[in-house]
Amino acid sequence: MISIFTPPRITSLRTTVALGTALIVDAVQLVLGPLGFVTFLDDFLDVAAAGIITVAIGFHPLLLPTLLIEVLPVVDLIPTWTGCTLAVLALRKRSENHRAENPPPADPDQMKRATVIEEPPARS
Repeated sequence: MISIFTPPRITSLRTTVALGTALIVDAVQLVLGPLGFVTFLDDFLDVAAAGIITVAIGFHPLLLPTLLIEVLPVVDLIPTWTGCTLAVLALRKRSENHRAENPPPADPDQMKRATVIEEPPARS
């Protein structure tokens, strides 16, 4: 079963889609300026960006405050989607590197057998 909370493996395609979406949305919001807030185009772009980025690199709690911050009228001129996406990608890459350096045991039963400590023989 696939869960949206289980992060996918970060590939170059997923990175490109997520960063491309973030850069395009931030650029469009910068060009629109206050006009985007009046036409609600900013809100549509923010929800679409959150959805596309979540599908590309998986859900991360940092995406939620970014979406909430982007609803504010003037703050959407700051490239928050790009910054958030870069932060999430860095965290995911670090997590993948940590998992690669510390792989889980291949057989859980083998680990159980390996950690059993034999008791000393009983005294007579």
